[in-house]
Amino acid sequence: MFALEPASENLPQINERAALISAGLIVVLGGWSCAVDLTTTVAARARIIGFLIGPDLVACGHTALWIYTGIYTPDLGVALAVAKVPRQPASKDEPTAGDKPAIRPPSGAGIPDIPRADTVPRAEILLQRSRMHHRDIHQLGFTRLTSPERTALDLIRLEQPNSLGHLHALIRHGLTYSDVLGRARNLHVSGMRKTRTLLKELFPESIKRAEQMRLPY
Repeated sequence: MFALEPASENLPQINERAALISAGLIVVLGGWSCAVDLTTTVAARARIIGFLIGPDLVACGHTALWIYTGIYTPDLGVALAVAKVPRQPASKDEPTAGDKPAIRPPSGAGIPDIPRADTVPRAEILLQRSRMHHRDIHQLGFTRLTSPERTALDLIRLEQPNSLGHLHALIRHGLTYSDVLGRARNLHVSGMRKTRTLLKELFPESIKRAEQMRLPY
């Protein structure tokens, strides 16, 4: 049985869920409870999010961060950050949404057998209204999500808490700083001027430490 359930208004079940959260046995994703032991790999987390948001939406922000790194932020429990991006082919010289992401799931990662969601999201969502180029989208299984570099840039430009710490976490999971800078130069959305300035001011030593702590696959 796959332990992924919607929120309940039944008081005993609410109390039970609170106890399981306190014990670290479940996480809440857009109002849905999910067993922690089913979220241990990139592939598994991607499949769970795909089930919750459906195929027409793209996971972004903290939602994409959780897929790539497993870092859980409290806002994930309230709503999943997503963007609505039409499915369309990219030009010949650009990566497509089907290209492999820079951060790869561990080989042999087991994924729960979850059916593909329909177009109606199952979880509570927070729609991010920002231009999204096709090159900013990667795909894991049937789940679309922002690329690691776009995820990092969005967290920084929207001034999310600990965004630089999350950048370092993405680097430890396979993102390269040069990819972040390269995308930042060509990304023209609100907040990018300040973001580019901030990226240039980062200490090389902190980036180097994050790269040295990169997790093996």
